[in-house]
Amino acid sequence: MEKEYFSVLLKKWHFVLIIALLIRIIAILLTRGAAHPDEIFQNLEPAWQMVSNFENKMVAWEWIEGVRSYFTPLIIAGIFKLGLLLNLKSTSLVLFTRIIFQIFPAIMMVSIYKFIEKLYGEKSALLAMSFYAFWAPFIYYDIRTLTDAPSAAFIMLGACLIFFNYYFLGGIAIGISFLFRFQSAIYALTILLFLFVEKLRKIPFIMGFLIILVIQGVLDLIFYGSFFSSPIKYLYFNVISGQSSKFGVLPFYAYIIFIFFFTGIIFTFLIMRAMWRAGIKDRGVKFFLITNLPFLIIFSAIGHKEIRFLLPFYSFFIAIGIGLIKFRNLKKFFILFIVLSFILSLFFDWNSSGEMCDAFEWIGKQKDLTGIACLCSPWATGGYVYLNKDVPSTFIDFTKESFENISKFIDELDEKYNYLVVHKRAFEIKGLKEKIEEKFYLSKIFVSYHPFIFHDAVYVYKKFGFDDMLKPASI
Repeated sequence: MEKEYFSVLLKKWHFVLIIALLIRIIAILLTRGAAHPDEIFQNLEPAWQMVSNFENKMVAWEWIEGVRSYFTPLIIAGIFKLGLLLNLKSTSLVLFTRIIFQIFPAIMMVSIYKFIEKLYGEKSALLAMSFYAFWAPFIYYDIRTLTDAPSAAFIMLGACLIFFNYYFLGGIAIGISFLFRFQSAIYALTILLFLFVEKLRKIPFIMGFLIILVIQGVLDLIFYGSFFSSPIKYLYFNVISGQSSKFGVLPFYAYIIFIFFFTGIIFTFLIMRAMWRAGIKDRGVKFFLITNLPFLIIFSAIGHKEIRFLLPFYSFFIAIGIGLIKFRNLKKFFILFIVLSFILSLFFDWNSSGEMCDAFEWIGKQKDLTGIACLCSPWATGGYVYLNKDVPSTFIDFTKESFENISKFIDELDEKYNYLVVHKRAFEIKGLKEKIEEKFYLSKIFVSYHPFIFHDAVYVYKKFGFDDMLKPASI
C-alpha cells in the first residue's frame, strides 16, 4: 500500500486553500511598495481619487487617453471606503486592500481543483491546486493589486464552468476577466472556438459574455462620455498603432523563455512531456492547445512584453500539465517543489519601491508639509494614496535630465515645496548632492534590501528655514 504523505493536504482541498491564503496574507504583511507602477497608478491611485476628493492628483496617461476600465478602481474604492471606516491610512489601507484581493487567488485555486478533478480525478486536482498554491511566482503576483491575477482567476473559473456545462455562467466569468484586462477577449474567442470544435452550446456563452460587454460600455459612458470607448482605444494603442512598444520591446521568443523561468525548467519539461504523451485526444490537452496557444502567439507578436501578461497561460499550463503527471514518489516531489519555489522566490524583489512608498507615507505625516518635490518620475513614487495629504507635488526625472536642468529645477522651486525626495542613484550625478544641500538638509533615509542588491535608498530632505532646522537628522 502506498504511504500517505502529507495526508491532510492531499485529502481535503480546503486545507490547501486555507494554508495558501495564510501564506499570502503573511507575504502581504511582510512586503512593501509595488511590483510595478501600474499597481499604484492604474488601480490604487484612481481609486484614492474617488474616495479622497483631493484637489492635487497624479493621473497616469492611461486615464487621460481613456484606455483603461474603471471597473477595478471602483472595486478598490469600495474597499478603501471600508478601510477608512476602520481608520486605516496609507500603507495599512493598501495592505488591507491586498488582503481583500485574496478572494481572487481563492477563486483561482478552487477553479483549478474543480477543473482538474473533472478531467483527471481528485489526486491530480489536489496536486495541480497545490502547485499553484505554493509556487513563489504565483504568490508574488497574487499579493498585488495588479489586474493580471484577478483576470486570470476568472478565465480559469470560466473554463471550469464550461466543463461543468454552465455555458452562460462561463461567458459571464470570461466577461468579468475582460473587465479586469481587455486582452481576455482573446480567451473569449478561443474558448468559443473550443465550443465549436467540441460541438457544445455556444449561444449561452456568447450571451453571458455580451452582457458584461454592455456593462463595460455603460462604465465608459459614465466615466468617458462614450459607450465602449476604452476597449477600442486600448486595441488601437497596443495592437493597431503599436505604441506600447515605447515601454520596451522584447523579441518574439521572449515568452517561451519566460515560461521556463516562471514554471521552472524541471517542471516545464515534465509538463511538456506529459502533454506530449497524452496527445491531442486528451480533452485537457485539446482545450489547452485551442485556447492557450493563440493567446501565446498573439502576445508574442506584440513587442512590449512583461512576464505577468501571461498569468492565464501559466495557470492553464501548470494546472493541466501537473494534472497529467503521475508522480511515483509524492514526498520527493514536494521536497523538490518547495526547494525550487524558495530558490525562485529569491529572484523577485518583494519590496520593490518599498523605500519610496515608506518615504511618501512618512512625509505625509509631517504636520508642516506644504508641498513635495521629487527628483524622480511621479510613477516611481507612492502616489497620494501613500502620501495621504492634499498638497502640491512636482517632479523632475533625474534619469532623463542634465545637471543643469535639475539645478534649475531646485533653484526655481516655489517656497511651498518644503520637502524634497531624492533616490540614491541621483547622487551619481556629480555635484548634485552639494547643490541640494544649498537649500535643504537631510531629514531621513529610507532603505530596502534585496538578496542580490545590497540596498536601495530614498533620501528625504527638508528646506532650511523651518522651526526644526537645527534638529539632528534621523537616519
